[in-house]
Amino acid sequence: MIIFNTSCSQLLRAVRPPSSLKRYHSTTSSILFLSPSLVPDPGGSAAGVRTVALMEHFANHFSQVHYGTGVLATHNKHHKAEHDNNLSRVAPSCTFHHLPPNRSKEMEHLLHQLPHLKAVVFDRYFAEEAYSFHLQKHRPDVVRIVDMQDMHSLRIGRQNLVEDWDRNKLAHDEITTPLDPSLLSKVMNYQPSLQHNGLIMKDESMASLKPQKNRGKKHNPHEIFMRELSALHRSDLILVCSPTELDLLRDVYQLPSHKLCLAPFFVSPEDPMPLATKEVSFHDRQDFCTIGGFRHAPNIDSVKILKRHVWSQIRKKLPNANLYIY
Repeated sequence: MIIFNTSCSQLLRAVRPPSSLKRYHSTTSSILFLSPSLVPDPGGSAAGVRTVALMEHFANHFSQVHYGTGVLATHNKHHKAEHDNNLSRVAPSCTFHHLPPNRSKEMEHLLHQLPHLKAVVFDRYFAEEAYSFHLQKHRPDVVRIVDMQDMHSLRIGRQNLVEDWDRNKLAHDEITTPLDPSLLSKVMNYQPSLQHNGLIMKDESMASLKPQKNRGKKHNPHEIFMRELSALHRSDLILVCSPTELDLLRDVYQLPSHKLCLAPFFVSPEDPMPLATKEVSFHDRQDFCTIGGFRHAPNIDSVKILKRHVWSQIRKKLPNANLYIY
C-alpha cells in the first residue's frame, strides 16, 4: 500500500538537518500516535482506514509503533478482553496505551518507557492541543507531526453555508427548489480566515453571511481555524490529505512548504471484494445505489441533494428505476 509521496527518511529530513539524521537510523526506534478521544476503526470510517494505514506504514520504518488514547477500556474482564482483541486485530504491530489528555503523570510515565521515541503523530489538531505541551516540556527532541485528516475549518465553513441555505428553504417549504448556482459558487470560494468572522469574500455579495452564534463552538469555523492554524505552526511536520488543501495552506496561509507533506491513502488491489463471476454488460444493468456513513455530515447532505434535486430528473428518464441507499 502506497501512503506517501516521500519516504520516511525524507519526512524526517524535512524537519531535521541531514547531519542530525543519524539518531533516526538506530536499531531501536519508536513512534507514538496520540488521540484524546478516538481509537482507529477501519470498519467505521475512512479516517479509521487512513490512520491504520499510517500505522502500518510507519511499522515498516520504526521498530515499535505505539498508540495513546484517552478512550478508556471497560473494566468488565470479558468486554476488556474483547476490546483488546479488536485493537490487536486492527493493528497487530501496535501497542495501545490508555492516556487521558489531562493526566501529566501518565504521559511522563509513558515517555519514560519510550527512551527511543523519535516521532509523535497527533491525530488531528485537537490531539496536538491536548498533548503537544507534554512533548515540548519532556521530549523537545521528538519530531511532532500533525495528521490533519481534513482541513476542518474549511469543511465546517462550507457546511454552514449549505445548512443556512437548506434551513431557509425548509422554513418556506421549498425543498424542491432547484439548487442555487450562487450557493455552489459561495461554497467553492469559501476560505477560512481571521477576518470577516471566518470568511474571506471572493464575492462581495457574501459579506452578509456570518457563522450562526447558536451553532456552538465546535461549529464555528473562525474559532476552529485559529486553533487549527496554531496547531500546525507549533508542529514540525503536517500530513495533508488533499492537494487542494496543501496548496491553500502553502499559498494562502503561507505555511512553510518544507513542513507540508501530501499524504493521501490508496486501497491496495487485494482489498476490494472479488468481482462477480459473471460480468453483466452496462446495458443489461438496472437501478442505482449510493453508499456512505451517515455519521459524516457531507454524506447526509449528498443524500438530501440526491433525493430533492437529482433523483426526480433521473426518474423522468427512467421511471422504473430504483435507488438503494446504503
